[in-house]
Amino acid sequence: MLIFSQGLISNIRNIKLNPNFHLRWYCLLVSLLLVNLGADFTRVSAQQTVNNMTPFQISPHQLVFLAYRGYFLNQGISSYTALIDDYIWGRITSKDLVNAAIKTNILPANFQTDSGYLNSVDAFLKDLNHN
Repeated sequence: MLIFSQGLISNIRNIKLNPNFHLRWYCLLVSLLLVNLGADFTRVSAQQTVNNMTPFQISPHQLVFLAYRGYFLNQGISSYTALIDDYIWGRITSKDLVNAAIKTNILPANFQTDSGYLNSVDAFLKDLNHN
């Protein structure tokens, strides 16, 4: 243990006497900062990728459920029994619901013309009325 300690102390003394000591620490510090900056740029780049992603697809059932729970109130879509009443009286259609989902970036724009998806949304809206 004593030999190890003496060797360590002599190494520390040698480092202090080495004229390149400060240069080495400076290079190490700069390299660590550059690595850290690189990580920050990677985070920003990843965030931009997430922001530029296309909307994800949800099922027609999930879309109607979100509307029923009031997720599209800011787009003028009523919730709960008011949604059912609006559907019964023709004040809201499956297209209105899909357009609200497109505006909130839940669905891609091509779902506006997807008759299969629109028919499924319409069927789930009808089911709300029967339940």
